[in-house]
This record gives sequence, structure tokens and C-alpha cells, in this order.
Amino acid sequence: MLRLGLVLGFVFWLGVLGLGVQGWQQPRRWPAGYHHSRHSHHHHRATTTMAATLGEGQGGQACVTLTHPSGAVAEVYLFGATVTRYCTAAGKELLWMSSEAKFNGEKAIRGGIPLAFPQFGRPDERMAQHGFARNSLWAYDGGDLNEAGDVTATFSLTQEAATHEAWPHAYALSLVVTIGADTMTTDLHVRNTGDEPFEFQCLQYSQPRASA
Repeated sequence: MLRLGLVLGFVFWLGVLGLGVQGWQQPRRWPAGYHHSRHSHHHHRATTTMAATLGEGQGGQACVTLTHPSGAVAEVYLFGATVTRYCTAAGKELLWMSSEAKFNGEKAIRGGIPLAFPQFGRPDERMAQHGFARNSLWAYDGGDLNEAGDVTATFSLTQEAATHEAWPHAYALSLVVTIGADTMTTDLHVRNTGDEPFEFQCLQYSQPRASA
């Protein structure tokens, strides 16, 4: 079963496809030093070696490719830490990408798994819709092989790289993408690194490729 978080406008469509909706949250108030995480599991197990390489993707944009020994592949662009592809070892592509997606480092990439932070929608009109994380360049912190033998890659974003005067808080985001032969998991962690509490909303809204 593929459990996915999607924008509200697609809730009915997801219900027709029999998919779950996950990820949206009401604003929460997190004290200084607090750590919060969101977990999204895409299921559609593994062996030894790992491969997570940073290279050049569409539009010359920086992209990390995760390659599992089984042949499963995922792609994550540093712009927005957007997962744009997951293909299982059996060759099944699970994520939808718009033919109009822009890979120019300016506009949020349309499709895949975009991230919303620190707001969902536009409750504060001073900020862009869904916040600034999806329109920011994240850092690639490296790849690893976990105890299960799956390939992981970690990405991070802090207030030093992206902030807004409407939300001037000290924070640290960490996205961990893990793939196996037929499984992909994305974990988003939010940490308050400042002295004052703050409120935020976050969402991973996955967009599945529907079968004809």
C-alpha cells in the first residue's frame, strides 16, 4: 500500500484510488530545543552496497541519485529537497511529475514529493504559498547504508540558508530519504535551534503516478 500526503484538492481523487492522506498539521507551538519529525512510507528489503551520488540533473540543477543494489532508483533535487523519482527494482515508476515542471532553481518543482514549511497553503500572505522550504537550496549531507541494507541520503536546511521576515525563527530541517528494492521512506525532522518557541506547519505531499 502506498501511503501518501497530498494537497487537499486531491483528497477525493486519492479516495477513488484507495490511497491514504498523510502529513498535514494544524499549527503547533514548539519550545526551544524541541525536535519534531514527520514520517512518510512508500511501499509498493535489500542487500549490501550503497550508492548515493551528487550530480547534475535537469536544467543543470544539483541532484542526488540513490541506487539500490536491486536496481531501484530515486532522485532528489537539492532545490526544495524535492524527490522527483522512485522506481522499484521491478521497474515500476511510482511518482508523477508534471510535463510543465520547471528545473530552473527559481520555481518550486511540480510533481514528486514537494515539502511545505513553515506553512501549508497561505495563512500568512506575507510568505509564499506553502512556505519557503520548497523554494530553497538545501545542503546534501551525504549517503549511508542502514542496518537493513537500504540506501539513505540526508538533506538539511537552516535559517542561515532560508528565512523570511514574517517567520524569523532559528530552525534546522533534516530530510532523510531511504530506498529499498520496493520501498521508499522519507523522514522530515524539524528542530527549534533558538531560544524562543515558534509555530509552524509542515507537509510532505506525495503525488503518485496513476495506472491507466
